[in-house]
Formats: sequence, C-alpha cells, structure tokens
Amino acid sequence: MALLGFGTAFCFAPTVSLLATWYPERRGMMIGCMTAGVGAGIFFIGLLVPWLSDLFGANGWRVTWGIFAAVAGAVGLLVLLAVRDPPAADDAGTARPPSADKWLIYRNPRVIIMALVYGIIGMVYITQALFMVSYVVESGFDETIAGWLMAMMGLLSVLSGPLWGSLSDSWGRGNTLSLAMSVVTVAMALPLVDQSLPLFIAHFFFMGCAVNGVFTLIQAASTDQVAPRYIPIAFSYVTLFFAGGQLIGPAVAGWLIETQGGFPLAIGFTCFWLIVGLFLTQRIRRFPADVAVS
Repeated sequence: MALLGFGTAFCFAPTVSLLATWYPERRGMMIGCMTAGVGAGIFFIGLLVPWLSDLFGANGWRVTWGIFAAVAGAVGLLVLLAVRDPPAADDAGTARPPSADKWLIYRNPRVIIMALVYGIIGMVYITQALFMVSYVVESGFDETIAGWLMAMMGLLSVLSGPLWGSLSDSWGRGNTLSLAMSVVTVAMALPLVDQSLPLFIAHFFFMGCAVNGVFTLIQAASTDQVAPRYIPIAFSYVTLFFAGGQLIGPAVAGWLIETQGGFPLAIGFTCFWLIVGLFLTQRIRRFPADVAVS
C-alpha cells in the first residue's frame, strides 16, 4: 500500500504539471480529460472485480491484482514511448527554482487554501470509495447491486471531469469549484437521510457527476496560482495534503464505524469537512486573477 501511495502521487503530480504547461489556456478541460481516466478505471473495476471473484472464487483477488499489475506495466511502457516534456516557457529558463522561492509557494495563503481543500476532498473521496459499498451491503442490498452502483459512478465520472474543466475555463475556477463541492456535499448527506435504494442510487449518481469535477478543478486551480516554472512545486505541495487526507480519512472513519456507532457517524464526519471545504471555496472565488508567486 505504501508503494501504491508513492506511485499514485508520482503519477499524478507530473501528469498535471505536463498538461498545465502544454495547454495553459485550456488546462481545465485537459486536466478534466486526464481525470476521466480515473472514472473509466472505477467503471471497469466495478464490473471486473465482482465477475473475477465469481469466476475464480478464493483466487479471484490474485487474478485481479495480476491484471492491475499488467495494466500498470503497459501504461508505463506507453509513457516511455509517447510522453514528452513541453517546450520551456519563455520565463521558465532551465535553472532550478531557488529554495527561497519554494518557501514563498509553501507559505502563500492562496496555495495553502487550495491545499486544504484538496486534502478534504482526498479524505472524503477515499472514505467514500472504501466504505460506501460496505454501507450499501450492510443496509441489506446485494453485493452485485453495490458493484453496479460503483460502476455507474465511474461511468459518470468519465464525462464529468472534462465537462467541469471546460466550464471552469470560461466561468472561473472558484465559481465552478463551489458548485461542484455543493453537489458532492449533498450527495454525501443523502445516505444519512435514509438507507433506501433510491437514495443510494442518488448518492452514487451525484458523486459520479461531481467528484471528478472537484479533482479537476482543484488540480487546475492550484496550477493557476503560480508561474509556469513553479507548477510542479505547487501541485506537488497540494498533493501532499491530498495524501494526508487519504491517510486520515479511512483511519478516522474506520474507527468511527467500529467503535462509535457505525457508518452514519463516519458519513457525518465527511459531511462536516465538506462544509468546511465549501467555506474555503468561497475564499477561492475571491482570489485575484494574477498569480500568487511569479
């Protein structure tokens, strides 16, 4: 799991940096297209894993992880063959940014706010992915239904990233992020109202429509705050908060589920932090148009 965590972070940070530099005027849409791949992966996993488990029984998990490894190897080969660095920006030069400049990024209030929101969505996203399917099953529904709900969420995520990214390119990152965060907050609160199948369907539907959009918008907005040569530093910094959220979220949610009252309390925990995130997005809406660190 540690290696998976390192690998995911080391994939996301340079990929977003590459897209933001290659397509500065359309970075929202292009980063949205990248996150669509995440949705596609969730969709296929929702279909593949239950089928493999039924087909291979106790060894289904081994076959599943073997397929994951093979796909990762193929993607690694594709990156080596096809991915290229963008031409250096006019103001980027070839020198590494001095340490003092890095600390200007790390301490900048705008970058810190972006990082906090990214940390919150990381905590909520991983908690939802790990525990919501179990919540559906515990509420009396079949595992196959839970798998189809997850697949539906993934399929919707394929479309939502590019759409939210394109909207943000014209309407503004802050405005679009506030709307997407509001949808995710409502979606997470729905299972607290009632544990019926219609509300679970609505939960996965709205999460699929918006959660990838939040990823896209945070990633694009974090690259907006700094000059092009600082994009890898800024995005790597906010990704550290995202990873922290992924670490804290499941640990706290799992403890709440096991010892403090089950799934509703864990879901309420994520809703509280989403409300905090909504407050922070209102600050993002008021950010100046110019970069914070030039």
